[in-house]
Parts: sequence; structure tokens; C-alpha cells
Amino acid sequence: MKSFLRNMMKALPGVLFCAALVCVLPAAVSCSGKKPPAPVRAKAVFWTEPEGASIFIAGKTLKKVTPAEVAITPGVYVVKFTKEGYFPQWKRAEFKKGASVSVEASLVPVHASLLVAARADGKFGVQVHYKNKLLGETPLVLRDLPAGKGEVLLSKKGYASRRVSFTVEDSLPPPAVTTELATNRGELFISSTPSGAEVVINGEIAGHTPFKSQPEEGRYKLELKRNGYRVHTQEFDVTRGQETKLADVKLVPLPAKLFVKTSPRGAKIFINDEPGGEASGRAIELAPGEYTVRAEKEGFDDCTEKIVLQGGDEKHITLKLDTVMGALEVVTRPAGTAVFLDGKLIGRSKPDPANPKISEVLRIPNIRQGEHTITITHKRAKFPKGGKRTVKVNVEKGKTARVDQIELWVPDVKILLKDGRVEEGRFLYYHADKSIHYQPRPGMGVTIRKELIRSVEKLPVEDE
Repeated sequence: MKSFLRNMMKALPGVLFCAALVCVLPAAVSCSGKKPPAPVRAKAVFWTEPEGASIFIAGKTLKKVTPAEVAITPGVYVVKFTKEGYFPQWKRAEFKKGASVSVEASLVPVHASLLVAARADGKFGVQVHYKNKLLGETPLVLRDLPAGKGEVLLSKKGYASRRVSFTVEDSLPPPAVTTELATNRGELFISSTPSGAEVVINGEIAGHTPFKSQPEEGRYKLELKRNGYRVHTQEFDVTRGQETKLADVKLVPLPAKLFVKTSPRGAKIFINDEPGGEASGRAIELAPGEYTVRAEKEGFDDCTEKIVLQGGDEKHITLKLDTVMGALEVVTRPAGTAVFLDGKLIGRSKPDPANPKISEVLRIPNIRQGEHTITITHKRAKFPKGGKRTVKVNVEKGKTARVDQIELWVPDVKILLKDGRVEEGRFLYYHADKSIHYQPRPGMGVTIRKELIRSVEKLPVEDE
């Protein structure tokens, strides 16, 4: 025994030296100078529905939220997922060296209830809106609300709407909203001159002036309508608990429209002795009232009519004027002559379809009474000399004077003879052998044999 102790004491310094060396070397280096092998870890993948849950594992909360990947020491762990508004979830998972393990969880929302018992003037029946949807009227229990903060909109016609915030948790009994809505109405009075105007507010007929109501607070558009008056439009504000007066609104009469025509056309009109221009059927705007309308035209008696116009009326009148002059009717022989009245060209006479040798009646209206001169002319007329004829005629007021068959002797046929001669006259008839019988001058009849005629040309009726 003594011998053993003695040997150990001899070896002690070397043993102590080796222990000291181990203490001073870094932990990663062995006494032989080589690094120990790195530990093999596992890969953990965390998923939740919904995302964004906190991850608690191995006694601490990770800095990451789901979805997340971390390296973890192999082993068996219990993982806790938490998210506001959801029940926590625990999951057991085993992680092996070098393996990738997915840990998944579906979080269940925390639901709660809310009692809404708002009143208006102490009575239920307040509408409850949640997330822009009308859910019903109070008293109302809102169920399956997500835990946390929320807001409801309370409304009722005639009362000021209110938004109320609330916080609910998974607890019984549920919290309650007991707000009292305040009235939102004011007094409104509208009158007009004249009264009886239709009251239209925001496009809806509300009544007639004088008008009273209790509308909600706010801005409104008013229209006052009455036959014969312009529509009165204005905007006004109603304040809760106060009276709004729109008293004695003056309605502006609409102008009446008068349309005047005359027979014959072109007469000048006077309205209450004021010139109104020429009667053309155009609209003349006048204020409501009584009027005397007079039409004047040279050669005609004045025509007068009294009328009464209401606001907005559209009245059409035709004033018929009686002529104070006479008329003249002329028939010429032949047709196609130029017709002059007192030296002024009136027109040309037209052939009468029933009797082409004379003209149809040429009527000349509105001729002053008295003696007048009618002249007809034709450039090819042979008689009387100068190619014109003039007659005197007396025209009486309101009567028609007739001048029948003022005559000029005008050739109507041209005969070209084979020897080159040309004969003109009035055609009378053909003989059976086609010889032509004509008048070279008034009162004379001549026959030209067929064998002497090269051609026969009918001359135009009208003056060339």
C-alpha cells in the first residue's frame, strides 16, 4: 500500500499538467488539437390558418410569426400558437436529426354576443347597422361577433344617427348598447303669393301653400309650382329644434304668348294701340291682362278683336280684313298677251284649256275704285297698228269689273311656200285635199293649194 501511494505521488505532477491544459484550451478543441463534430439539428416549419400567429416553444416565444421556418434541437416538443381573436392551439411534435417537420394548426375564432337596446324617445325600434348591413331593430342581440372592438350605426327617421363603439369577449352575460337617440326634426313653414302653389321638396310632392311640416335636419331643395307662374326654386336648411320660415314667396307670372295672323297676309298689327309689327304668326310675349288687337292694311277696313290672356296662355287669333277696293277680271284674245293695269305690267294671260283661242280669266284684286286703263300687247300682233289695245274700265268698291275678250289680231301659223315665200296669218281650216285656208289679215280668207306648200309651222301662243 505504501509502495502504491509512493508511485502515485511520483506521477501526480504529470496528471495535474494535463488537466490544466484541458482547462485553458478552447472548448471546441480537444486535447489532441481537433474540432469536435457539429451537432445535427432538425428543421421545423410552422403553419397556421389564418397566418400571423405567435409561436411558443421550448419555454420562449419566437420572434417570427406563422408561416415560419427555424432550426431546432432534435426532440419532442409542445408548440403553442396564439393570435388575437382566436382560441390558442397546442400541438405536439417530434423533431429528429436532419429531418424537416411541419407543424400546422387551424385557429378557431373567439365569438361573442352583443345586446343592442338603443331607444328613441324611450321606445325601441331603432335600426341597427353593422358593417354596412341593416341587421334589424332594437332590442336586438348580435351573435357570433369576433372578439375585440367593433362599431354599430343606430338610426331612426326623425332622429340623429349615432355610431357606437363596443368591445366584446367570450363572456356571459353579453355587453349591452343602451344609447338614447335625440330627435332630428325642425319646424318648417312655407307660404306664397298667390297661395295654392304646389310644394315639391327634394322631387316629391308634399302639399300646397300655406304649408307646414316637421322634416329632419338637413338641406333641402324646394320647388313651388302654380299654373300661369314660373317655377320657384330654392334651397333651404332645417335645424333640429328650430323653425324655418319661407314666408310670402312671390311667384312670378309667366308671360302669355299671342300668335296673330291676318287674312289677307301682310297686315300691320297694333296691341293696345302700340305697334306690334307685321302679322306673321310669330309668338308675341305679353303679360297677363286684357288687350285690344287691331290689324291694318292698305285697301282694307281695319279689323279689331279684344282678348284676355292668362299667365302661360298660348292664344292664336286670325283677323280677317274686308277689302274696301274692287277687283278686275280680264279675258284676252288670243292668250299669251302681256296685260298692263294703268301702265304697270300685271302678267301674261294663259290659254283656257276649254277654249284655247281665248285666255282663262286673269283676276286683278285690290284695285282702288274709279276708272282704270287696261292695255294688252303682243309683239307679233298685226292689228291694231302698234300691236297693242287699250280699254277703259270703271271699278267699284267691293265689286268685280269684268273685261271680256280684249282682242289683238295675232298670226298663229307660218306657211313656207316652195318658191321661198313665207306667209303668216291665222289658221282657219284644211280643205279635203290638204290645201290650207287662213287669214292673212282680219276679214280676209285665202286658200293656198297643197302643191305650193313646203311646210306649215304653228306659232307659239305667248309673246316672244
